[in-house]
Amino acid sequence: MEIIAPLAPIAHAFPPSPGLGGDVHFDDDETFTFRSNAGYVLFMIATHEFVHSLGLAHSNDAGALMYPVYTYRNLETFVLPRDDVNGIQSLYGPNPDKDPNPGPTSPTTPDACDSTMVLDAVVTLRGDMLFFKDSLMWRSHPQSTTTLQFLIANLWPDAPDSIDAAYESHHLDRVYVFKGRQVWAFSGYDLVQGYPMSISSFGLPKTLEKVDAALYDVHSGKTLFFVGRTYYSYDEAEKTMDQGLPKHVDQTFSGLINKVTAAFQYRGFSYIYSGPFMFEYSMRSGKLLRTLGNSYFLQCTNY
Repeated sequence: MEIIAPLAPIAHAFPPSPGLGGDVHFDDDETFTFRSNAGYVLFMIATHEFVHSLGLAHSNDAGALMYPVYTYRNLETFVLPRDDVNGIQSLYGPNPDKDPNPGPTSPTTPDACDSTMVLDAVVTLRGDMLFFKDSLMWRSHPQSTTTLQFLIANLWPDAPDSIDAAYESHHLDRVYVFKGRQVWAFSGYDLVQGYPMSISSFGLPKTLEKVDAALYDVHSGKTLFFVGRTYYSYDEAEKTMDQGLPKHVDQTFSGLINKVTAAFQYRGFSYIYSGPFMFEYSMRSGKLLRTLGNSYFLQCTNY
């Protein structure tokens, strides 16, 4: 966490040793909070530093508590990641006493090299591509071979911990993020005033529990909301839902019969994800052009 402010660190800890060993110092000039993202959550800072006091160094795992970058996390849903559990147990061993009431399973960081991974959402952001899985995301630029992985909260502290769907509206220069019955709108990195709102604000049924995927079509100016094997069509300019909906996905995307899990558009082609597979379509004809894997855009960087 010292990496955030190297000249005036938020806090620092001494590793185990005589004298100052194990001591932790906090910067009095910083704003520490209990839960708010307006400052630094004291629990997250203190836990990170106390683990240093126990002898564990920083981790290269972007989802780990010991990753050297501070990120706001919701304490109500926070569970110590598996990388941190493995790290501390490598020093002290596992707890010899079996817990009769174990808590939630420690989350593992998703791996871009996992060919079976099912992405939660894919969206463009002003030329970059964002790929979401659980509480983490990858960000890449089509012209770059570098893909960065980090927590969603690093990009949007006001976003939910994980998301169901997302799309970029070129009409409004916003990214909409969906989770359950709510939608968040971001202008760049900032939450748009008035959000989150109900997904029914788009004209979707009030009984709808969630959106599985969303796709903005630059040619028609319409956004498709996928729910199971059906979709709704929303006119961005008129702010109205098209009539005669929902429709089955294979009425527009030939041969697509399974649930849509993510979708986005790039260079005039639509990419529809269903499980670990991605299908390239022409929006003009609805014709399937190619079947691809996640790695076509989300590059595996483990060599």
